[in-house]
Amino acid sequence: MENVIKAIKNQNKFILFVHKNADADSLCSAIALSCALNNIGKQAKIIAQNKINTQSKKIIQTYPYRIYFECTKKDILDNDVFVLLDAPIFDELDLKIKLPDNSKKIIIDHHRQKKSKCKNIIKLIDTESTSTGIIIYDLIKNIECKITKEIAVFLLLAIVADTGFLKNANNKDFIALLELSKYESIKNITSVLKKKKDKDERLENLKAILHLNLYQFGEDVFVGYSSAGSFAGSSALTLINAGCDIAFVQTKRKKSINISARAR
Repeated sequence: MENVIKAIKNQNKFILFVHKNADADSLCSAIALSCALNNIGKQAKIIAQNKINTQSKKIIQTYPYRIYFECTKKDILDNDVFVLLDAPIFDELDLKIKLPDNSKKIIIDHHRQKKSKCKNIIKLIDTESTSTGIIIYDLIKNIECKITKEIAVFLLLAIVADTGFLKNANNKDFIALLELSKYESIKNITSVLKKKKDKDERLENLKAILHLNLYQFGEDVFVGYSSAGSFAGSSALTLINAGCDIAFVQTKRKKSINISARAR
């Protein structure tokens, strides 16, 4: 935390990257941090190099915030610090322009880390946290930035989304929620995050149930493995809701097989 705070205090221009097909935690954590940086006199720009998911698109429609979808050479040359949120390594961004080895880089994440070829990286990692949003909440408090309604809304969206609508929330989350919910009701936040499945998604969910291979471990642990044409993540969650403790759903590509997993 101290090294990240020092970098924020000593630098002025920041590029905030979100991961591929950015979800609510990644995108809203970036927006909350961007707001905080702007509020303390810094410049911040959010780049979603590899798009954002459907839920994130709905969030931006409801709570508009400027997001860029291309990283230019000017972005690389004109900025002091590059920050990656909710992802373990910069290598996965598939940037067309390589980040200079001597540039300052920060990773803020709650996932287990992977080996990276990038150099000069400061890491703020807490695998005990339920979301990147709660880490950003702590960071904002430590840089002595006032929590505004805009910051609170995006932190709430990040935390509520990544805790499974608070099903996996812990004491630390609820302490933060007590402060943040003064600015926006949890009910409004959940209504934005919930999405109605279209016909294609519902069909793929049902196919995953039909193709389910179920395995039992011990007396009461059920693991499901299935396949779908698309919407693998959604289908895996459907299997969890149907009774699996762990669910894997594969989707075939031209030269590979992708596997999405969910667990209780």
